[in-house]
Amino acid sequence: MITNHIPHLSPPEEGTARSRSYLLFVCDGNICRSALALAFFHRLQAVEPALMNWEAGSAGLVAVAGDTPLIPTQMAAQAEGISLQEHRARPLPAVERRADLVLIMEERQRQPVARMSGQAPRRVLMLGEFAPENGSPAIADPFGGTPDVYGGCARRIGRSVAAMAAWLGSTRAPAAGSWGPEPA
Repeated sequence: MITNHIPHLSPPEEGTARSRSYLLFVCDGNICRSALALAFFHRLQAVEPALMNWEAGSAGLVAVAGDTPLIPTQMAAQAEGISLQEHRARPLPAVERRADLVLIMEERQRQPVARMSGQAPRRVLMLGEFAPENGSPAIADPFGGTPDVYGGCARRIGRSVAAMAAWLGSTRAPAAGSWGPEPA
């Protein structure tokens, strides 16, 4: 789990605090990795009271609005006990509300996501930083891989979301609603 890359975000300006903070998972197409991450997060929310103060969504840098998750992604999700039946892809520019924290899958996504979401790069973290594998925080796109590749990706995302959720529920993370805007 990360310990020295925890964002140090400014407190909210007066009148900007919300009762719930917003977390956004982003990948490329919003039909594999970010969809899985959101489903894992929602499953944890159902059993972790500390996560109830967080809203969550997902989007893709090059997503086609309304696309459904790939069949191998759906199969991997089902094997992990989550469902993507209701998921529909959303392109990042279509996400209306500004996220308090954005979680990406690969470093190459940081700058485009920061630019498109209006976020400071320090509020854009790699999900895999919470559970690095073989020394790497990157969670590779399983697109075109075998069912085993999709399954391994789903399990990695599940571990990373669990570690990230533990951080959100800990005293090391800013409280939900207290992240506030970046200083001018």
